[in-house]
Amino acid sequence: MTQTAIYTEPYTSDARTDTAIDFTPGYTGLRCRACGEAGPDGAAFVCSRCFGPLEPVYDLDGIRERISRESLDARDATIWRYAELLPVTQLPSAGLRVGQSPLTDAPRLAARLGLDKLWVKDDSRNPTLSFKDRPVAVAAARAAEWGYHTLACASTGNLSAAVAAAAAAHGLRAVVFIPADLEPAKITPARALGATVVRVEGPYDDVNRLCLELTGELEGWAVLNVNLRTFYAEGSKTIAYEIAQQLGWRAPDALVAPLASGSMYTKLARGFDELVDHSGVGDSMYRCCMIGAEFSRTDRVCESNESGQCVSYLHAALGRGPRSLTGVGEPCMRAESPGLKCRSTAVELCQACGDSAVDGLDHGQEPTGLRQEQLPLTIKRRDSFLRRLFHD
Repeated sequence: MTQTAIYTEPYTSDARTDTAIDFTPGYTGLRCRACGEAGPDGAAFVCSRCFGPLEPVYDLDGIRERISRESLDARDATIWRYAELLPVTQLPSAGLRVGQSPLTDAPRLAARLGLDKLWVKDDSRNPTLSFKDRPVAVAAARAAEWGYHTLACASTGNLSAAVAAAAAAHGLRAVVFIPADLEPAKITPARALGATVVRVEGPYDDVNRLCLELTGELEGWAVLNVNLRTFYAEGSKTIAYEIAQQLGWRAPDALVAPLASGSMYTKLARGFDELVDHSGVGDSMYRCCMIGAEFSRTDRVCESNESGQCVSYLHAALGRGPRSLTGVGEPCMRAESPGLKCRSTAVELCQACGDSAVDGLDHGQEPTGLRQEQLPLTIKRRDSFLRRLFHD
């Protein structure tokens, strides 16, 4: 029987089988976003000089010389096809197959919103049905390289399953810390995958605080969204890379993504910026309009952006206010990517995520923010929908 590979339009790559990558790291080390102090490669997330957040540094000029659209298209369709733009020094020898989720056309939803074209990036196709498999894959690869024996995290659902699955794939132990009152169903996948689940009395902020304390006390533990967060957060950039590649190396006119902690949203913007400015594969691309969607009851990120005030590192670390900003060290949207806009009261955006079922896109996954597993919405044309949203 003849089998034919079918690719979701408008995906253009011809890569169908594993292809060895002639890999030279683009990642060169860490640097403090606040003071600019350089740091060595390692499991650190705050600057030893000023306690500011650390971020990866890349040899972008070297990357431009080494990769091209053609070379990326020829590689195996996982997040590791973009390895030069991720904070790794070697390709992982183990792990789950993550990434290259479909970019699905949503014509009926587009018609409802008055758009020419609309696609939904459906990350529920990842191994644990969540985009969290992407950042976890990057952090787990570094943890395994450095000899950690335990992968851990603070979670309220999706991240716990991603960590448990990655730990199993690398032959490591998984420990998940959750609020004591979390619904049992949200942690069932992690239990099924062999994770040890620890319930912590108190809200999610207290769980995060406990994990922060444990990173300094437990040798051999990699708490992926704490001491490996610098590496963990970079995995979300691969969503932007894939969208551009699936659109034939073009950026959408606009991209709608949930804000949540702010981490994934800023990494999407950075991913597009890296393609446009530095990588050599986005020379003809233009910057897309970034739209952050958030529920009005959890709109600290939106408020800080619109007022011009940064969400401070201390607030993010301690989780003060009505909602913890788990994106530790993420600045306000304006500081990270000038010109980004967000609206917490955009009823149309909330309705759009709920109405995605009209195109058969509602998979009923555990929701975090605005159903992050179906993300983002990519829009072809800035028309009446965008004008209404921003009152232009």
